Amino acid sequence: PQQPPQQPPQQQQQPQQQPHQPLRQYEPRRPRTRQANQRGEKHTVRLVCEYSRSLQEEVYRIRAALKPEALSCLLLGHFSVLGVSGALGTGLTTELRAEDLLCVACRSCGSCFSAEEGRKACGHELDQDSMRSTRRRCELPCGHFAFSWRLEGFLHLVDDAPEPADRLIVGFRDETGDFFGVDPRDAALDPESKQEVQDLLKALLQPDQTARSSDPGHMLAVVRHGSGAGGGDVDGGFFVEGTSLQWC
Repeated sequence: PQQPPQQPPQQQQQPQQQPHQPLRQYEPRRPRTRQANQRGEKHTVRLVCEYSRSLQEEVYRIRAALKPEALSCLLLGHFSVLGVSGALGTGLTTELRAEDLLCVACRSCGSCFSAEEGRKACGHELDQDSMRSTRRRCELPCGHFAFSWRLEGFLHLVDDAPEPADRLIVGFRDETGDFFGVDPRDAALDPESKQEVQDLLKALLQPDQTARSSDPGHMLAVVRHGSGAGGGDVDGGFFVEGTSLQWC
């Protein structure tokens, strides 16, 4: 009987080597940003409260927050920003760097660490053998790996009245970009986003040349940390609520 013709052995195809792709630069999560669009030729930054636009709320001076019977929620005006301090121990200064406000907060234990520790834990490394960007799970010093970026610190406010010059310290914690208009993760990993935060801080601490005597200037909603009525804490007991920095 005739045997069927044998098929020639199939040659195994060698996998094509992919050309090495250069590492992509970090791309911000959100467009760069509302602040860049708002600024234009503007040089003044104000604290703007969203509540003051829709509600006819009474605007209080700082002294109202210092009274023992102070309300737990207040809309403050007629003040200047004396300085800003970072949440991780940076003292009061008028030349604060955006880097001093950046930190990471562990989602498991709540511990806070510097931005440098957060960058180490982002998990992006360069594999020198393959020249490709790899990702590995890195840990914070606390041993956990899930964390969020923050721009966090304190605003040191002083009343515009010449005498007496009442003062108040108000904390802020921006995890979503609502306060600065810049995502904190972008500010940590993207130089242009960090520069936007730096420009805002610099302009915030400059005297407001556009303010008038009848104008309350900055508008800031504050909420006392904790529950119960009465007794504002001037050492950081009030926190920013529903307020953002805007060019004007």
